Amino acid sequence: MMFLYVRVGNRDVALRLEDVEEVVKKKTLTPIPLSPPGFEGVMLLRGSPVPVYSLSSIMGEEKGEGKIVVVLKEKRGLLVDEVLGIKKGEPTPLSGSELASGTLGDTVILDIEKIKRRIKW
Repeated sequence: MMFLYVRVGNRDVALRLEDVEEVVKKKTLTPIPLSPPGFEGVMLLRGSPVPVYSLSSIMGEEKGEGKIVVVLKEKRGLLVDEVLGIKKGEPTPLSGSELASGTLGDTVILDIEKIKRRIKW
């Protein structure tokens, strides 16, 4: 499996590459009044609106620079601080975690389905 490694606050985490559509620099985010915690706003990407969520808020991490948006296949964006690269590996399953599905070495692999349930998108 292939994974996109990103930095969120002081933590390095990974997302399954098959869940990722593209990675872009953060553009202007339009806030939406009365939005739930973690929702940063809407970004226009080639004329289409993309809701953007703060991955640091979702993870309960200290908020970082948040200058990169990982756009998922579902046309939702996750705000991260830095993209570290792409790596291949076989993850070790992890049970009982609210957001992770496994680990690859010392890196936690985030589960998009679990993230979706947490923020109810």
